[in-house]
Formats: sequence, C-alpha cells, structure tokens
Amino acid sequence: RDSTCPDESSLFDVTCKASEVLITLSNKDTHDVPICHPMALHPNGERRPLQSGPMKQNRFKCDALICKRCRCDVQRGFKLSNESDDAQCVRECPITKRISRECADAKPSMIC
Repeated sequence: RDSTCPDESSLFDVTCKASEVLITLSNKDTHDVPICHPMALHPNGERRPLQSGPMKQNRFKCDALICKRCRCDVQRGFKLSNESDDAQCVRECPITKRISRECADAKPSMIC
C-alpha cells in the first residue's frame, strides 16, 4: 500500500511499516510492486495459484518534483496481497479460495 505524506514538512518524519521501505522518486519515475495471484488451498494442504503467468504490478508514478512513499519492500520478497485499496504487504500470498474434497475429487465434467 502507499502511505502519502500530508504535507512537505512531514516528509522526513515518515515511518514505514516493517514490510515497507521508504522510496524516493524523481518526477516521472515509477516504482512497481507485484500483486499476488488468487490462491487456492487444496484438501491435502497444498497451496496453488488460481492463475498462471507473471503477477500483475501495482505501479506508482511520481508526478511531483520529488515523491517519498512507503511501498512494499520488493527486495525482501514483499508483494501486495490483492488489488484492493486495503491490500497489505505480504511475503506469502493469502488463501482466497478453499477447494473442498468433493471438488478436488470431481470428474472434469462436474461443475464445482
């Protein structure tokens, strides 16, 4: 998530969460944070993403002369938990769906 400073006087008083890092960007610079794929928990305890391919990115673009923001610390493996406004910085993507044993054992023609 982004933490925005209310005014310039507080730019140097920014305290980021443990999962975040304070970034400083110049005008037109960008900072990307990956967004977790939705995750399924299978009956055997296995976690699997519900979609494949690269993760979407949450991009912040600096439109001011200088921008200071708290953003997820990507270098330490943090990413956004989802695409919502209240997403959290997480290392492990949260479970968004639980697969029941009936669905896990279902024939391909069954709708679960």
